[in-house]
This record gives sequence, C-alpha cells and structure tokens, in this order.
Amino acid sequence: MCGLVLLPIASSLDFLSNGGVNLFSFNITNDIVAWIILTCVLAMGVNYTTYLLVGKTSAVSFQVIGTLKTSLTFIVGIIMFREHPKPHQIIGIIMGLMGMVLYSHFKQQQHVPAASQKLSIKPQ
Repeated sequence: MCGLVLLPIASSLDFLSNGGVNLFSFNITNDIVAWIILTCVLAMGVNYTTYLLVGKTSAVSFQVIGTLKTSLTFIVGIIMFREHPKPHQIIGIIMGLMGMVLYSHFKQQQHVPAASQKLSIKPQ
C-alpha cells in the first residue's frame, strides 16, 4: 500500500532529478525481477529476525547489535572496495565496537550476581 502511495512521488522526483528520464522507461528484465524478489525476501527475513531478537532480548540489545552490523558493513566495504578509510571513519568504527564490548561486559556483570543469589542456600 505504501509503495502505491509513494509511486507517483518517486516517479516525479526521479523525472526531475534525472533530467527528464522517467522511472517507467527503465527496461525491466527477468534478472532485475529476480533481484527485486530476492531483495524483498531478504528484507522480510531481516524484519522477522528483528522481531525475534527484540522479543528475546531488549531494544537496547537490538541497538547494540545494529551498531555491530553497521561497523561490519563499513569494514567489509573497506575491504571489498579497497577504499582508504578516513580517520573519522576508523574512530567511529572503533568507538562503536568498544561500546558494544562495554555494554556486553556490563550486561554480563548484572547477570552474575543474580545467578549467584539464586544458587545460594539460605539457612533455616
């Protein structure tokens, strides 16, 4: 439904930004349709995984994993495209990974005292 609402807006903006080339003049082949379907299936998988992850953990944990995903995307992009990262990109990746490690450490520290309290035997 949202796609149908956005279609006239997207085609108008595409027409204006591409110097008069219309979105509908694009030659759609079977390969392109296959890539579109694959992209949709992968997006549905990501949404389902997100739903499961937030349900089993918390929204903060989901954000931490999102930071890891973004950092890994940058690292893989740098390796695949043989780019020379800028200093602020390297600093951002390091800060994101350090934040993830610190969050995991403190989250584990919270669970250790709770587990030891459950195992302790109270005298009667």
